[in-house]
Amino acid sequence: MSDKKQEPYIARTVTTTEYSWNPDYPADDVCICSHPYYRHFDTYENMSPVGCKYCLCSEFKSKIEDILKENAMITPLQQSVLDYLIALDKLNNFFNDLEKYNYFSEESQLQIDQLSTNADVAEANLRCVIIDETFIQKHEAREVREKLLEDNKK
Repeated sequence: MSDKKQEPYIARTVTTTEYSWNPDYPADDVCICSHPYYRHFDTYENMSPVGCKYCLCSEFKSKIEDILKENAMITPLQQSVLDYLIALDKLNNFFNDLEKYNYFSEESQLQIDQLSTNADVAEANLRCVIIDETFIQKHEAREVREKLLEDNKK
């Protein structure tokens, strides 16, 4: 046995992070799962962060394009791709919700039509940006080629 005096407890410090509802955050801000912020909290349990009530999303994360815009400059092509992917994701999530709750009505058909139109518009915008980018790249390549030809003539 050691002569050293022993403490009655072994102490350790544990740090935990608790997440809670922020009343100053915009309640209608949309998560990457396409559902609003307030849907990630339980109104019957003092707004505890329970995850999205409509899908398997466990944590609210603001929309992808907002995160990218804050962290980096994105090109029109990248923005168009994001818009298209988000429109498709919203449409897909809506179909999944309809299947999950086995609910279909005239109103849900109108929402499907609207989401489909949004996806079609986003796809058309993406195609236009791709055409623009291709034109710009060809134009820049032509200018470089002409400059090289001029330099070779000298």
